[in-house]
Amino acid sequence: MKVLRFSEPRPGWIEISFMTEQGDRTVRASDVPNDCIGDFVRAMTRILSGSDAEQVRFYLEPGYASCHLRRNGANVCVFIEEPVEDKPVFEAAFAAVAFAKRALECRRLQALCGNGATWGTEYPGPEVECLLATTESVERSGSGQ
Repeated sequence: MKVLRFSEPRPGWIEISFMTEQGDRTVRASDVPNDCIGDFVRAMTRILSGSDAEQVRFYLEPGYASCHLRRNGANVCVFIEEPVEDKPVFEAAFAAVAFAKRALECRRLQALCGNGATWGTEYPGPEVECLLATTESVERSGSGQ
């Protein structure tokens, strides 16, 4: 069982959970100064489109966690580093297309984004649609890249 999950946002915060049979890591990220949901979706689109490596910052206030995505054939390797650790706090390989499909579960957050009560930034609709189209294209080609 390998899972990526976005919690429902709370005022200014969201939990992003990466889970595998070997362990899991949940990062509680802020909606400022960046929109980590949109950044993550854009990074996954670039990975599926041929990028070898991407990085997303999850701001923890203070500091930030870095989520490194590295392409390895049909897999994406995920490494999460946090400010006080000298090594990754989470490492796992996921099938790239399946992982992208899990990232698309952020679509259920659309109604919760952009209202100051939960998540301060707008829902990244165009970026999510681009990830969906890219995922479907890679899946149809059967290459998994």
